[in-house]
Amino acid sequence: MTGRLAETGMFSISPDGRHLVFAAEGADGILRLRARTKSKLEAVPLAGTDVFTIIPPVVWSPDSRFVAFDPGRILKKVSLDGGAPQTVCELPATAVGGTGHPRRRLGAHG
Repeated sequence: MTGRLAETGMFSISPDGRHLVFAAEGADGILRLRARTKSKLEAVPLAGTDVFTIIPPVVWSPDSRFVAFDPGRILKKVSLDGGAPQTVCELPATAVGGTGHPRRRLGAHG
C-alpha cells in the first residue's frame, strides 16, 4: 500500500476474523476505506468510500461480506468482493456506531 494511514488509526476486524478494514490515503492523496484479507498481503480500496473527510464508523454484516458506513447521514454498504456501494437508508443524524444483525439487518445510531 502506498500513502498513509488515517490519523485516527481507525480499523475494524470482521466477525469471522478473516478481514481488516481501515482508512488510508492512496498515492492520489484521497482517503478511502481499504480492506485486507488474512490470506493476502495487499489491502485494496473499497469502491465509493472516498466521499468523506471524517472517518465514519464501520459496521460489519454478520457474514463478513459487507461493511456499512455513513458518508454523511446516509447509511451505505459495500461488498468486500467489489462493486459500488448501495444506499441502505437515510439517517436523521450522523452515525457514531451500529451493529450487524444475524437476520441480515443493519442498524446505526447517532
